Formats: sequence, structure tokens, C-alpha cells
Amino acid sequence: MQAKRTVHRENVRNLHDMKRRAVEMLADTSESKKRARQESSGDNHPVSGVNISEEQLKAALEQRDQFVQYSHELEEQNKSLRKSLEKLREKKDSIELEHSIQVASLKRENARLASQVSQLKHTLAAKQ
Repeated sequence: MQAKRTVHRENVRNLHDMKRRAVEMLADTSESKKRARQESSGDNHPVSGVNISEEQLKAALEQRDQFVQYSHELEEQNKSLRKSLEKLREKKDSIELEHSIQVASLKRENARLASQVSQLKHTLAAKQ
């Protein structure tokens, strides 16, 4: 159980880290676009003002796609872990209920036996 929690926490940390890096990448891209626009003299490039090579763009898109895929995988794993956690909670509740029923039954049995012992003591005392 502890191992599942640790894995879940690590996955959540990884997801947040990936999101943070994606936001940083977008911010960096936005800043470089602004700088390129300022430096640019208005050429007729389809994406004007962007000073990025096609390889860099492909790499960034691939990295984004990997992030999205990893994010979906983590979300699915999170759902699975939540379901497992819910099942374990239900099992725990069931065990606790069964335990409390057994304890109550044992207490009743103990009281019954104590009553019998008391009656036998009175009977023995009366015969002596």
C-alpha cells in the first residue's frame, strides 16, 4: 500500500514537473517570438518573427506530443490507483465491520459464561 502511495506521489510530481517544463517552454517560445518580431524587418515568412529552425520546431512538437502522451498515461494510472484505493477502503471497512461483530459476539459469550460461573458459585455455596 505504501509503495502504491509512493509511486502515485512520484507520478504526480512527474506530471507537475512536466507541466511546469511545458509552461516554461511556451514562455521561452513566446519570449523568443517577441524578440524576433522586434528584430525582424517584417519578412514574408509564414510564421513571421519566429527565429526557430524546422528541426527545433519538430523537436519541440515531438516533446509536446510526448508530454501529452505521458500526461494521459499518468491520468490513467491515477484513475487506476484511485479505483484500487477505493476497493481497499471498502475491504478495510468490511474487515472492521466483521471485526466489530466478532468482538460483540465474544463479549456476549463472555458475559454468558460469567453468568454461568456466578450461578455455579451460588449453587455450590448453597450446597455447602
